[in-house]
Amino acid sequence: MPPESATLRPDAQRRTERPADLTADPTADPTADPPADHPADAEVAAVLRRWMDGLAGNDTATLAGLMDPSLVHVDPQGAAHRRDAVLEAMRAIPAGTAMTVTVEDVSLRRFGDTAVAVGLTRLSVDHPGGRAVRRYRFTDVFVRRPAGWRIVSTHTSAVAEAAP
Repeated sequence: MPPESATLRPDAQRRTERPADLTADPTADPTADPPADHPADAEVAAVLRRWMDGLAGNDTATLAGLMDPSLVHVDPQGAAHRRDAVLEAMRAIPAGTAMTVTVEDVSLRRFGDTAVAVGLTRLSVDHPGGRAVRRYRFTDVFVRRPAGWRIVSTHTSAVAEAAP
């Protein structure tokens, strides 16, 4: 399926590209992507979309609103970071840095009030020193709270690029 692009800011420097139909079904074959048929499945998919848009747009207000206070992020080097440290790192990204996040190969499964998303991202960052492009496999865990679905855990692993 071709990725869907979304411009996040009027300057079009930050954007997310993603499949249009993130889906979930806790009873489905994990290798299949069944259509969302439960309202909670669509809710979790929408939170994942907002999360990826927030990352691409470096929108710390959106990200903070989606993060549970207990959030732990494990980065590609294996270091664990709490919510405040993640937000501080996002705030430290220099203004004018253009980021594009392409999301693909997403599996979203829900288990009652918990959901797990596994996917592949391609992060492209244009900054004064040049362009960096990296691929990451991610696992995001969501929990339904009284205020809605929140991200409680993220884990990102670097994916080696195939040799030409």
